[in-house]
Amino acid sequence: MVWTYFQLGQDMLQQPHAGRRQLLRELLQALRWPPGSVVFWPLAVPVDGRHEVNIGLFWRGLRVLGSKTVCCFGSACRSIFARELAVSLPEDQRILLYRTGKFLFLPEVEGEATDKDASIDSMCALLRDHGPGSGGGWSPGK
Repeated sequence: MVWTYFQLGQDMLQQPHAGRRQLLRELLQALRWPPGSVVFWPLAVPVDGRHEVNIGLFWRGLRVLGSKTVCCFGSACRSIFARELAVSLPEDQRILLYRTGKFLFLPEVEGEATDKDASIDSMCALLRDHGPGSGGGWSPGK
């Protein structure tokens, strides 16, 4: 499973945001999936002080990684994929089956939620239904 969020490239190339890092760590610990079940792959990278989306690089990485499921955190990521895939995504839609794979849409990963434990529990519920064991490869056709 590939996880991405809009600021991931920034977190990979610069000092990671402490709140996002902590929330993701807690989420992964709560899931208790085997090591290697999740790969982080950026959708955008920082260029000259702004985030630049590189969807071509994202699709190439997805093909190389062979992932069937993409977990997208946050509204910016959701908007980019809706535009790229030319689909309408109502705010309450959490799953999108697309070609031979699926996208899971989760809340922001800022780590500032008023009830972080409830947020992690909610995310875990969706992720466990689509996590390791679902098998298969990913072919976005891009």
